[in-house]
Amino acid sequence: MSSTGIQPAHTPPPPPPSPSPYPHPPPYSAPTKPVLYSHPFYGHHVIESPEDGDICLKLHLGEYKHTHHVLFCTDELAATGELCRRCGIEIHVPLSAAMARRRIQMAMRPRADYPKLVGVLRQHPLETRDFTIVIKSVGAEKELDRILVHRGLLAMRVPYFLALFSSGFKDSSWDEATLLDDVVTASAARRVAAWCMLDYDDVVAPGSLAMAEALGLAVAADYLGAEDLESFALTSAWNAVHRCSGRCDICFESIPAFLEGVAARPMVWGKLEDCVQKCLWILAAPQGVERCGTIR
Repeated sequence: MSSTGIQPAHTPPPPPPSPSPYPHPPPYSAPTKPVLYSHPFYGHHVIESPEDGDICLKLHLGEYKHTHHVLFCTDELAATGELCRRCGIEIHVPLSAAMARRRIQMAMRPRADYPKLVGVLRQHPLETRDFTIVIKSVGAEKELDRILVHRGLLAMRVPYFLALFSSGFKDSSWDEATLLDDVVTASAARRVAAWCMLDYDDVVAPGSLAMAEALGLAVAADYLGAEDLESFALTSAWNAVHRCSGRCDICFESIPAFLEGVAARPMVWGKLEDCVQKCLWILAAPQGVERCGTIR
């Protein structure tokens, strides 16, 4: 009883919180440094893993993915202020699905080098451009192009540059390197740089390159030791060939162009030998012989 003689009103206890629709949500505490999580949508437990990320990314209604913040440019994500009820991390959304798509694809399809990629980008942001690839013409050595790239990504994704940077020779510490256009053309060098920088808009799916561009990229990738990129380029070149068993004029434009392009690039001939044989079979088939006679 109070000094005034009035009994204070009894305050009922607050109602218990409503149960979460998600089983056993972990308590949230803001990490003091980047933490690697396995998003619960990938499984039933929250476990640390170098192949998952430190942000929760909302792509569509009800669809969440976990990836690393370092894979995104600073202006590609927006924080929602809402915490994920499964992992307790603030949910982000891409400002532009088209801009963020290439990073999301990389994050959603981890490969063996994914943890190393994350480590490189934690040291130097994705926007870093601290190395220059110089393309010069053969003989005259006229400068044709200068391409700014991320040195760490270049070393991680292109064996040629990894060997160069770790050689210990004088040029290993330089901030530029020169390539000649008889092997690496300016166009191919720009595609190699885009591939290193995760800018997949130009090299995102087989068939997106013209035949000559694809063959040129295959030669460059072979020289630089980038096997994944070379495989993509060879597939793109073959997909650019119209091959309906010699039933249309387009076949007799694309097939000879393909054969001439491969013959002019001996370093890819052996890797496309089966494709060359298929083209020769089409030309030698009855429809092909008839079509060739008509064209003549």
